[in-house]
Amino acid sequence: MLRRDVPPTSRFALAPLGRGHENKLKQLGRTLLKQAIVECETSLQGMDQHWKHVRNSHGIKVYKAKTVHAPSHMMTTGIIKASLHQVMQCLYADNTAQFRMLNALLMPKDHLDCEVLHALDVQDASHPFRFNGLKWCATSTGSLG
Repeated sequence: MLRRDVPPTSRFALAPLGRGHENKLKQLGRTLLKQAIVECETSLQGMDQHWKHVRNSHGIKVYKAKTVHAPSHMMTTGIIKASLHQVMQCLYADNTAQFRMLNALLMPKDHLDCEVLHALDVQDASHPFRFNGLKWCATSTGSLG
C-alpha cells in the first residue's frame, strides 16, 4: 500500500493583509457570493436550451454545457437527505486542518491538497456558517468523458 506523505502545515509564505487589501478581499467575496446565487438561480432556467444531460449516477444527474460561453462547463443536481443546517455543518471549514479533512472525505480520489490562506469573517453565534476568506485547493481532474 502506498503511503502519502503528510503535506506541510503551509505551502505558502503568507504575508499579513493590510486593512485596504482585507477590505477589498471582503468586498470581492460578497460580490462573488451574489454572482454565484444569481448564476445558480438562472442556470436551472431553460435547462434544455443551455444544458445537455450526460448521465445519472446514484441519484445525481450530470449535465454538460451546450456552449463554451456558459458560466460552468459541468453541472450536477441531486437530492441530499439532510436539513440545510446539517449540510452546511458538514461543509464548513475555516481553517486548514478542517478544510483538508473535508476535501479528503468529499473527494477521496481527486483530493491532492488544500489550504485556508486567509479567514477574514468566520462563524459566530448569530452566523454559524459565515465564511469570507481565501482558500486554495488542488485536485486531480481525471477524465470528464
